[in-house]
Amino acid sequence: MRKQSDQVYLKHILEAGEKVTSLVNRGGRELYDSDFAIADAIVRELLVVGEAARNLSDETKKQFPNIPWKDVVGMRDWLVHGYSEIDWNKVWNTAIGDVPMLVKALKPVLEGTEVG
Repeated sequence: MRKQSDQVYLKHILEAGEKVTSLVNRGGRELYDSDFAIADAIVRELLVVGEAARNLSDETKKQFPNIPWKDVVGMRDWLVHGYSEIDWNKVWNTAIGDVPMLVKALKPVLEGTEVG
């Protein structure tokens, strides 16, 4: 039963990561800096990524040793608990650097899988 739940969490991470990439590609850093809705949407998707990662089993996390799961969850915690002091450069750098690597690691594993 846990494996199915982990599969769902991994799918949520992938989908949220793809949304971040789509948002970043809409207008780059200029749009991110000028349109709070874009920046806020990226933060929301990073929260989804972190929350789903937080719920993964250790067994599943070990299947992806190149993903820094503690950092993924740490970003979520930082966004949730430090919301009044968000470093928007850190969010941007995560969106353009870390998220594409996460998507690249998960996509081949999850492509074509059905999640109920």
